[in-house]
Amino acid sequence: MIDIAFAKPALPKSGSIALLLPEGGGLIGIAAELDQALGGGLTRALAAAEFTGKHGQVTTLFAPGADLDRVVAVGLGNRDALTAWRVAQAGAQAAIALHRTE
Repeated sequence: MIDIAFAKPALPKSGSIALLLPEGGGLIGIAAELDQALGGGLTRALAAAEFTGKHGQVTTLFAPGADLDRVVAVGLGNRDALTAWRVAQAGAQAAIALHRTE
């Protein structure tokens, strides 16, 4: 079973992380911090996976580095169309992706 906790955003020291990313936006916050820790590896991996942040798009990166097992990127779609429902859907997609890769 997956343990889910909500806390102040911080880059985990191990385990997995889910990133909810908008379409066409650059990496900010924890995503930018992770990208820096990976020497730009997150940006390169997302580009290689053709991840654009489109609503409903999900990409899992295995063993990306920084002592993480995986990174799950979930697209939120266009920022102008962002709603609480879309964020909830993205959270559910992240949980499903993390559960599938246990």
